Amino acid sequence: AIVEGEPPAMPDEGYSDLAKDFVKQCLHKIPKMRPTYALLLKHPWIQSLSKPETIDEVAEEGDAADKVAEAVGHIDLSSGTEDAEVAEWVKSVLKRNAEGQNGNGPSKPALHAAPLDSVSPLGSPMLHQGR
Repeated sequence: AIVEGEPPAMPDEGYSDLAKDFVKQCLHKIPKMRPTYALLLKHPWIQSLSKPETIDEVAEEGDAADKVAEAVGHIDLSSGTEDAEVAEWVKSVLKRNAEGQNGNGPSKPALHAAPLDSVSPLGSPMLHQGR
């Protein structure tokens, strides 16, 4: 509650007039003069924040759109980043599961089981002190 003096003022720069007006209404010294929650939601500053941005779609040009659609149909989706080791591991897990041997075999491909967070002591800056 604002007991003595005037409510605090917002800085002159960095805030829109609508934002300043909203805060001023919220901080009115006389509580009965403050707007209700419902009225605050209708304040232009709040309304401007709650409007979703819309994207205006422009009609596509016929020939250009057709060429793009045709090119998309011919895209090669095999990126060449397949991991043969992982693929082989997946196949072996599926085969073991089909044969009822769920618990046998590695739980991860070898490379994926390697501790990637361990650091070689040879790279430690402590070894290079005093040289």
